[in-house]
Amino acid sequence: RHDMTPHHLLFRSKGVTDDPFNMAGDCLWCHLEGIHGGRITVTGTADDMTWTIGRKHPLRVEGRELITPDSS
Repeated sequence: RHDMTPHHLLFRSKGVTDDPFNMAGDCLWCHLEGIHGGRITVTGTADDMTWTIGRKHPLRVEGRELITPDSS
């Protein structure tokens, strides 16, 4: 994609480095509106990320596997 942006999985504001384990490439919308806008959460390391999409009953994606959302 032409609109890829670098994303720190653990934010630099928390004192974490630019090491490869902490870097991911996200499209511009997912990065700014999704992650920084609070709609998407990404955890893990660059080679093992878990994406949580949504606020109230989020979808979770681990690797390529969709995890059924909680009912909480």
